[in-house]
Amino acid sequence: MVFQLLFESDRPDFSEMLIHHMTAVFLLVFSFLMNFVRIGSLVLFIHDVSDLPTYLAKIFVDSPCSKTTFGFYLCMLAAWGYLRLYVFPAYVIKSAMFESVEQLNGEDVVGWYFFNGLMGVLYLLHLYWYFMFL
Repeated sequence: MVFQLLFESDRPDFSEMLIHHMTAVFLLVFSFLMNFVRIGSLVLFIHDVSDLPTYLAKIFVDSPCSKTTFGFYLCMLAAWGYLRLYVFPAYVIKSAMFESVEQLNGEDVVGWYFFNGLMGVLYLLHLYWYFMFL
């Protein structure tokens, strides 16, 4: 995040990336502090797995292998569509909103709202970027 602030402030998606990174850091910290480690781990896993085709497409984008780049682009769209736009809200956010209430037992409700709000922000960013990819 510090690197982005110092060296990438001229990028066109600077504000979106800054919001994304701040949201991710707060999500990780709050998942640890609120003992929602399983949810935080799932968020990391979903993002890491769906980033693999993205990085592979970036590797080949400046090469003469346009078919390979296009193949990884399609894999990226499929991974993002399934993991970030379907699995993330249908399983992770749903679990955090409804099943995690049982763990709280009336404690730290403010943090619970903040945690779920951060996941909502992250999901909105996923939607925004996915439609930008198309």
